[in-house]
Amino acid sequence: MLVYSLTTIHPSGVGENEPENIYYADNITQAQLDVIEEFNKEYEGKYRVVPINLPFEKFSTNERKELLARSFRSKSDRIDVFAVDYIWVYRFAKWAEPLGKYFSTIQRKDIIDYAMESCYVEGDLMAMPQKIDIGVMYYRKDILKEYPGYELLESKLQNSITWKEFLEVKEDFGNEENPFYIFPADNYEGLVCSYIESILNLNRDFFAADSLNFESEEAEKALRLLVEMVNEYNASPGKVTSFKEFTSHDYYIKNNGVFLRSWPTFIHDYNLYFKKENKKIEFGMAPLPKFEGTEPAAVFGGWNMMISKYSKNKTGAALFIEFMLREKVQKEIFEKNGSLPVIKSIYYNAEYA
Repeated sequence: MLVYSLTTIHPSGVGENEPENIYYADNITQAQLDVIEEFNKEYEGKYRVVPINLPFEKFSTNERKELLARSFRSKSDRIDVFAVDYIWVYRFAKWAEPLGKYFSTIQRKDIIDYAMESCYVEGDLMAMPQKIDIGVMYYRKDILKEYPGYELLESKLQNSITWKEFLEVKEDFGNEENPFYIFPADNYEGLVCSYIESILNLNRDFFAADSLNFESEEAEKALRLLVEMVNEYNASPGKVTSFKEFTSHDYYIKNNGVFLRSWPTFIHDYNLYFKKENKKIEFGMAPLPKFEGTEPAAVFGGWNMMISKYSKNKTGAALFIEFMLREKVQKEIFEKNGSLPVIKSIYYNAEYA
């Protein structure tokens, strides 16, 4: 049985007045603490955001989902704003406040279309995007530089290497001391991401059909690849079947793994949790491998913000979400966390090209 507790973080700089508290549940990073402090200063005496930390190093995404659900089943008003994975919006809609009256059509048009699509449930706006994610592959440049023909290999990696070429590198590399390819393969959504990426690599229209056929040729081939990475090619250790994201990162760093399937925020997590002063590691980032004759595919994901229907301060909660979607705030979080922004205009800024 898992026992959970909500950890409340009190950011510095809060005034002595008695503003209305807005309780915000998320994996609270230092970047978020910084912008929360900025919000609290701007609205001092009126509103104060109180962060509730659900850190990824303690809670998997599934555990975090269940913790939030338990709180809302009890009709608790302890949480006002909460972050959800894109795919959770439908599940949490019954506990959430519709946001249509808080965010105009013009405001919504400022946000990346794909991100906004995940925010609607049966036509009602139930969430607003916080950040986006996309599946990527990291590699240890400092290790691979010892590989013959490294320059050619890196060129292939940057253009999405085929799985066949990737496994040939594994055979030529011949270093059993370095786990070759690490990916989270525990029984949770992280493994589903890798599976879906392989399916979409083979068939872009897989989810466009009237029904999903997981006995199709491409679905079977995608599943076979993940199994054979462990059982046939020995490219991934059997331990990956117990890894979620944080544990896969931990194993990859501590055992000097060569390749890692992760997200753009991995470097931030590495610097925060894993970096050692005497350990010089040089990372590269590339598209995920692909099957021959196909285009690379990656899962598009991210996190949204929702307001609890049990909140006693919905107006303040909506104001905080609006603050989090300011271009300045999105840029700040991107620069400090590596979290990809959801505001369109940032992607047209030459500074970030």
